[in-house]
Amino acid sequence: MTEKQYRKSDSLAVILYEIAVVYLIVATAMAVIKDGFNFSRIIQASVYGATFVLVLVIYFIRRGTKSCGVVMSIIVAVSYIVLMSLSMNKDAYAFIFYLLIASMVYMNKRISMWAILAAIIANAVPTVKDVINGELVVEATIIRWAMCVIGCVFTVFVI
Repeated sequence: MTEKQYRKSDSLAVILYEIAVVYLIVATAMAVIKDGFNFSRIIQASVYGATFVLVLVIYFIRRGTKSCGVVMSIIVAVSYIVLMSLSMNKDAYAFIFYLLIASMVYMNKRISMWAILAAIIANAVPTVKDVINGELVVEATIIRWAMCVIGCVFTVFVI
């Protein structure tokens, strides 16, 4: 890809990432207003804030280069794994779609495979945690895994 194409891809990816993060920040703020602060909400707010800032910093420093997309995707993938591992919010799995869609923008198989790996790890951790704690809700787990698999399969076919 040329620098101009990377700039366009970087811009689209950062818009998708930031829209997702802003939505999640607003959803967390609404949950705090409704239910008050707890440890899970503090984790969510910290992860979302760090992701928002880091993605913007990388975008402004590295836009137009191949490394921009790679680093932004890694930041979002790691934040997703942390979020799914430490947060008690079972609806956080939806964040993976922004990671998968934004990774497809680059038409780079390596970035997409890392995004898929992050999706699988991030869904495996809460599933194992729920099984160990005896809190597995089969319906919610099936929905979470089905959405993850659909997103991953779609990503593979697009690339």
